[in-house]
Amino acid sequence: MDPAIRAGGLGRGSESWLAPHLTMGASLVMSIQAIEDLQSGLFGTCNYAGDFSKLAEIRDFSNRSITYRCLRIPHAAVNKHLNVEWSALDQISSIDIPPGGPMYEARAYLDHLRSWKMLSSSLGLQSALPTDMVSNEGLIGEALSAWQRISTKHPHARVNSLQRAKYISLRSRSEAAAEFAGAVAEAGEMLNSLMLDFGAATYFSAQEVEGSNNIAADISQQLAGVRDRGPHYRYLLFSADRKFLRIYGGHWAYIAPYLDLMGVRPLILICDGDGSEADALADLTEHLAAYRGSANPRRHRMSIETINVPTTEGIGELKTFYASARYLYLPQVLRCIGNPVLVTDIDMTLREPILPFLDAMEGFDFSCTTTTGALNLYPWRRYMAGSAWFKNTDAARRIADDISQYISKGIARRPSWTLDQNAIAYAVERNPSAKIGNVGDYAPRRPIMQDSIRSFYERNIP
Repeated sequence: MDPAIRAGGLGRGSESWLAPHLTMGASLVMSIQAIEDLQSGLFGTCNYAGDFSKLAEIRDFSNRSITYRCLRIPHAAVNKHLNVEWSALDQISSIDIPPGGPMYEARAYLDHLRSWKMLSSSLGLQSALPTDMVSNEGLIGEALSAWQRISTKHPHARVNSLQRAKYISLRSRSEAAAEFAGAVAEAGEMLNSLMLDFGAATYFSAQEVEGSNNIAADISQQLAGVRDRGPHYRYLLFSADRKFLRIYGGHWAYIAPYLDLMGVRPLILICDGDGSEADALADLTEHLAAYRGSANPRRHRMSIETINVPTTEGIGELKTFYASARYLYLPQVLRCIGNPVLVTDIDMTLREPILPFLDAMEGFDFSCTTTTGALNLYPWRRYMAGSAWFKNTDAARRIADDISQYISKGIARRPSWTLDQNAIAYAVERNPSAKIGNVGDYAPRRPIMQDSIRSFYERNIP
């Protein structure tokens, strides 16, 4: 990543910041500085009012560094739950930024976000769950009126269509699917720089999902080899390619014998594995048990179950398949093992005792981290896929079926990141009678969390 890219801006006068860009030309450097100053004002890192007139010189998407910086600003605002210094946006309201470039789009996007934040706050929805916002006709009507005002102010912004589709998604999935399809076509290549909106490319109507074929291979014979541990056993389900298995499998190999004592068994779906990975993981589990002084380390070899799953043809993005395979194959897992399952990311670590958490989940058919407040604007962020509980009831299996079918529909798309979260939102909508919980209610004592150092591992382990 370019060393000048920063989440909150550096402020003027940083020689270390300027040095990599001196070859760009003074005008381009000052445009970058103006973007950094805008970020600094929005995110409260300083109160410097820069020379924002340079933003008017950002006329197209030809410079990738400029494009990244501009379109990263709305992303950073959402990551801060829209709790930013919105008055900083007024500093650039009078600048004649030409349409057709990333700064024009970013300003329009920020205006839409500010309008949505103000509206949801005025209606007392700061902590609202998705169910409080979906089908709230008063909210949707006011949101569309606000959208019309902002779109009139920025008539050439392609992000206008994306914003409208999000509002429509609060009212009607079929209507929103058509809106998103048009918005994605209008956004074109710009969508690849709008990570927030990748989910727009994999938002489907129920008719589209129901008419698709499920691509999951039959793994029932492999699942038959998962030893029956009794009705009180619970499973942690992961999926990973071989690289992620090498990076993170060791953590679960180390703690698997302890989990086994508590009636919890990790089950890892290895994407494109050849069998050697499973043997290596079993060896590692045994060696770690011997290192800890186990009297019978060999018996711990099966503390982790593994199954190889194939990568089918027509996958749009492999990383999406690797992350979503656990949900794609979940219906088969639930039906074959008959036990409750916590689907989770393999790059998470266990920080707290897991049994109290799993016991609390027993009261629900399905539970995941549910978004609250203004971030419910994004359908693919309403329900998070990092950890999701399935009790293995009829309702849980129906939800799993819907998720798997949705993933099958969207797995060929590009971009496709957040496909699994789009799938969960769809499944929850389809199963209103299910008992659904919020994993987020158990923060900060949620036992499985992601460590920020994981990105370092992923960059440096081949």
